[in-house]
Amino acid sequence: MPSATVIGGIWFGFKRAKLADIQKMTIYIDGPSDENLNTLGAAFNFVLDLSNRQFAPEPDELKYRATAQL
Repeated sequence: MPSATVIGGIWFGFKRAKLADIQKMTIYIDGPSDENLNTLGAAFNFVLDLSNRQFAPEPDELKYRATAQL
């Protein structure tokens, strides 16, 4: 999107797979529904190509900070 800035990322842990072996990821988000579970809109299905991924450290603004909120 024009003028968009990426400030984060998604981190996953895999126990039985090497990260280099994962070439794509599918994200499925069910469409909206009302209180009677009637479908109100289409579902979203995204297939991400991870073959050209790159590493970037977690940005400071996304790191968890334990602060007292009074």
